[in-house]
Amino acid sequence: MLEVNVWDQNQYYTRADALMDELEKKLHRSSFMTEGYLIRTFRGKRQHIPDPDKTLKRVQEQFEMHVYEKEEQS
Repeated sequence: MLEVNVWDQNQYYTRADALMDELEKKLHRSSFMTEGYLIRTFRGKRQHIPDPDKTLKRVQEQFEMHVYEKEEQS
């Protein structure tokens, strides 16, 4: 899992949701290659999280990550 949080100081969740929408577009079904691994990300559970500071709006999304190890070529 990859947890992403967005906070915004606004009366409503609209800006925080819009920013998370943009992040989700970039991360959903993305692939990342490293030296020994392939990592795929997929959108997951998104929720509004109440913040103790009532002026802040928090949106959290837990992206699902699939990690594949590259096999050694013989």
